[in-house]
Amino acid sequence: MAKTTRLLFAALLLFVVIGIVAAGCGSSSSSSTTEESSGGEAKESAGGGEEKEAAGSKSAGVEEAKKFVSEHSNLESLKYPEPPQEPYNPGKGKLGIVTCSTAGTGCLGMAKQTVAAAEAAGWEPSEIGDGKFTPSVQAGIIEKYVQEGYNGIVIDSIDLASVKSAVASAIKAGIPLSCVMCTPDPGFGPNSPVPLASTDGKETGEFIGTYVVANSKPGERILQFRDKAFPIMIERGNAVKETIEEKCPECVYEEQQIATEELTKPGPPYFTAALAAHPEGELGWAFAASDTYNIPAVTTTEQQGREVKFAGSDGEPVFLEDMLKSPEIAKATVWNPFNYAAWAGVDEVVRVAAGLKPWEAFGLPVGYIDSKEGAEKALKAAPNYYSPPAFNYEAMFKKLWSGK
Repeated sequence: MAKTTRLLFAALLLFVVIGIVAAGCGSSSSSSTTEESSGGEAKESAGGGEEKEAAGSKSAGVEEAKKFVSEHSNLESLKYPEPPQEPYNPGKGKLGIVTCSTAGTGCLGMAKQTVAAAEAAGWEPSEIGDGKFTPSVQAGIIEKYVQEGYNGIVIDSIDLASVKSAVASAIKAGIPLSCVMCTPDPGFGPNSPVPLASTDGKETGEFIGTYVVANSKPGERILQFRDKAFPIMIERGNAVKETIEEKCPECVYEEQQIATEELTKPGPPYFTAALAAHPEGELGWAFAASDTYNIPAVTTTEQQGREVKFAGSDGEPVFLEDMLKSPEIAKATVWNPFNYAAWAGVDEVVRVAAGLKPWEAFGLPVGYIDSKEGAEKALKAAPNYYSPPAFNYEAMFKKLWSGK
């Protein structure tokens, strides 16, 4: 009898447990879930309407992103702010030039254009000051220009806050400065003694994030590498993250901090480690918000035969070549008018030296290069890789500086 009772009790207990589990499962599946149909569209499975609504929102977000990319892929339509068009005499002087690092393709390209613009204005440019991605080195170069009595200084893509003391010395000495491809700083924002000639890092990041959303699959894992050594890269990276999380909440976003100096090491180490940590097929996207960081990682991806996609910014020539050679890996880049920014930065300095007011050259427009045709067209513009299409800004500045 006791044995029978125990068996009945066990059966009753099992029945109760099954009931609880079933109730729990029924509760969690009361709202709808979505899955991919054979045609690639989200379809509703059994349940309520909440996830159906979420799927609709997702679809709307992706379609909105695709529309945005399509509308911003025609670089010919971009409109660039221009300085006052009255010619003036820029005078003569020595222009000090310091760049973030000659090891960075973009940094070096900007510096070379700064040299060309200075010569076109009739000023004597210094040798390119190599900032070596190190604020103390960058500050030392600026201080050197101050001590040697330079008549103007152009700073190419350096964090103004990190060289604040050196910049203050130049301002105290009455030396006009400008900063090319720099982020506004509370002490050096609009109307500051250091006018900026730059794109908006936040906008560039939004462009990158929107492109990734427009071209991602549901649930795809997205890895962004972050270098927090440069404010403009911080702004871009933050905007990429916010855009992806807002427009594609079902995407699996993650990020990894890296150091600038890792760019000079083979691999590069951070990307090789990331591939090892993610099995084949797990990573959909793995990129940084600048082509400079993406280029060596694309090479590693090709060598290892991995299927990982990249979207970056700056329109680096090597990345454009990667887009032609490996379009399944190097997908798109956001065009930044580095050359125009460099010439605008020189104009800001020589204009102030001539006793005129600076003009608003911050927030230069950007656009996508996301096709074979776009990459080919940009490369044909060499060596002016970053020149705005259909805009002969060199001729414009030379006419302004002629005084006629």
